[in-house]
Amino acid sequence: MKIAAAACATLALAGCGGSAGLGTGDAKRLVELVHARAGGQVLTLAWSPSGERIAAGAPQGVIVFDARNGRVVRRFRTGSQVWGVAWRREGEALAAATDDGKVRRLPGGVVGGAHSGPAFSVSWSAEDDLAVGYADGSVRVLGAGTDRSSKSHTAEVIAVAWSHEGERLASGSIDSTIVVRDARSTSRFGEPEGADVNGLAWSPDDDRLAAANQDGVVRIWDVAGRNIVRRLRGHEGWTRGLAWSPSGRLIVSSGADGTFRIWDADKGREVRTLRAGRQEVWAVAWSPDGKRVASGDGDGSVRVWGLR
Repeated sequence: MKIAAAACATLALAGCGGSAGLGTGDAKRLVELVHARAGGQVLTLAWSPSGERIAAGAPQGVIVFDARNGRVVRRFRTGSQVWGVAWRREGEALAAATDDGKVRRLPGGVVGGAHSGPAFSVSWSAEDDLAVGYADGSVRVLGAGTDRSSKSHTAEVIAVAWSHEGERLASGSIDSTIVVRDARSTSRFGEPEGADVNGLAWSPDDDRLAAANQDGVVRIWDVAGRNIVRRLRGHEGWTRGLAWSPSGRLIVSSGADGTFRIWDADKGREVRTLRAGRQEVWAVAWSPDGKRVASGDGDGSVRVWGLR
């Protein structure tokens, strides 16, 4: 995945609205509720488990803001581009994967030391283990008394994702493969023609795994059968942002065409398309209540959208 270097950023409130009037979250209508701005690309977003805060990864750190009004709550300076951010499943701790190869626990500091290349992605398990994907194709798991690495791929690992129950870890790479590991086995799958994997998201029931790909297609995999059950076509250029709604009915994806798209996950049908910014939309995240979507784009905007 070819990505231009991003400039230094601070987040400033550009305008915001309230969250009153939200409906059922069925995506019949989308309304912009909050608009905050960063001075550089926002490559990653994560919604807190409480639904009150959103963490945005920017060129020099992580900015946490109130999801209801866009006010900045905290800033964590990393000194390096943040590629991946994840909230701890319980509590207020964050993990950030950065371009200098470090993984930071926020608040706190570097965990596990520095790696030889950039850290592109991070995911926090239900058991408090941190999975990290690196540029050299390796996946590392850091936890209490645990520090283990595996050379899972032959190229950059852009995405890692723990399943909700925490027993399986998926990784996706620009080598066009997905690897799913658990305590007993390792599975590898991908299409013969190949497509870089830029994002991964487990369905709420952990039966399906959605992949955002460089060819613009979002693929939904049946993990047990290792086969594709849906191909979601519509984006122009690469896709990267990806998230399931808490109900499992809908998927939101985003990419190079400056849009995010909401899909019916079962029918494979596009429900809504919205141009979210003037540049690429790198990241999307669904609120825990399923009624809001956050987007982060290349011009530094972070927006919260209400589904009515």
